[in-house]
Amino acid sequence: MPWLLGLVFAAGYSCLAVLRYRQFDAASWDLGIFTQTVGHYAHFQTPVSDIKGPGFDILGDHFSPVMALLALPYRLFPSAATLLVAQGLLLGLSVVPITRLAISRLGSPAGVGIGVAYGCSWGLQNAVVVDLHETSFAVPLLAFSLEALLDRRWRRSVAWALPLLLVKEDLGLTVAMLGILLMIYGQRRLGALTAILGAAATVVTVLVVIPSLNPGHHYPYSGATAALADPGTKLVTVVLLFAITAFIALRSPISLLVLPTLLWRFAGTNPAYWGTGWHYSAVLMPIVFVALIDGIERLQRSTTPLSRRAAGVAVPVVVTLAALLVVRLPLEALVRPETWRATARQHEAERALARIPAGTTVESDLGLLSHLVSRDDVFWLGGAPSVLPAYIAIDSGSGWSPPVPRALPSFAHDLHPGGRYRLIWSSGGFSVLRLQGQ
Repeated sequence: MPWLLGLVFAAGYSCLAVLRYRQFDAASWDLGIFTQTVGHYAHFQTPVSDIKGPGFDILGDHFSPVMALLALPYRLFPSAATLLVAQGLLLGLSVVPITRLAISRLGSPAGVGIGVAYGCSWGLQNAVVVDLHETSFAVPLLAFSLEALLDRRWRRSVAWALPLLLVKEDLGLTVAMLGILLMIYGQRRLGALTAILGAAATVVTVLVVIPSLNPGHHYPYSGATAALADPGTKLVTVVLLFAITAFIALRSPISLLVLPTLLWRFAGTNPAYWGTGWHYSAVLMPIVFVALIDGIERLQRSTTPLSRRAAGVAVPVVVTLAALLVVRLPLEALVRPETWRATARQHEAERALARIPAGTTVESDLGLLSHLVSRDDVFWLGGAPSVLPAYIAIDSGSGWSPPVPRALPSFAHDLHPGGRYRLIWSSGGFSVLRLQGQ
């Protein structure tokens, strides 16, 4: 049952992401960036993303060499959609250890219920609809690590956690917190070594590795903190994080593992870090659900009748909460027929793409970016003044503020004074300009 449930959710996550991709419903430039990066890995090259800037080594932005694992599937099927399916499989894989652990501790009906509630959790669903991010690797690693932790398989727990150091630089702090947990559970030597290694890895990557590869020779996400900014949004995030477990996760020391992620997010100056959107809470979902399982067991062992009664209704309450939330979350779109139909925007975007030949240089914005990177050399619109692209592709519906300039050839000339561009296509909000002489 755990593997079947994981496969069902993997299929759901993948379908939702690929359908959004086919409909040109892009959330950010990240999918284009990661597709370029994996494309370079697939050809044994430095992981450069020209979207971030010409020749930009992506390891100088975030330390995520784990993305190289996607090189082989991308080499076989060179499309951003391949990476979205891979992410769906990774997230679906994380359902397996959560469900397996719940079944072994609480019985089959309750275990399956918790597995379903986990798969429907808002942190995972929100990660699916913001395209692709490296943290999708962290989710199953944490799930397997915490399964082993609760089963008292200490070294296996650490073995599953150590690859987190290759997923993203901040996850070293999560590994360090895992070490502290091990010490709480009585594994002082292993816990201390794990804590030291995790903390040291974060320090080295943030202060040495990333600055050495960054064009400005610094860590781009350091600076003034915003710990006191927008406390209401941050409070809502914390409440919703534990509310999906009916707050029972708080009874388990495993819930301490959320602290490193919440602390760096709440101290950051980017408001996107503070709320429940985007992918930032995906890594917290396996933590709170394993803490939920541990919390229910603690309630069952309690000598207080009220606690034992709470344990008896915990799973139905959690499943009910998941059912109430899922109708307002992205997976619900899969039951709507219009989700599966081609849109007018999709047709117009495909017509615009047809005007741009493969193997050329293109400067573009959000709408067409991830569809171009597998076939062309792509740059972010306005982000590469030293490059003279053969084509410029503009999606006026991708959040322009102020509005898209009406005189696009003049706009293109201002971006690239060394070239003259002619508008060759404009329909449905998409415009394509070609460098004269091409």
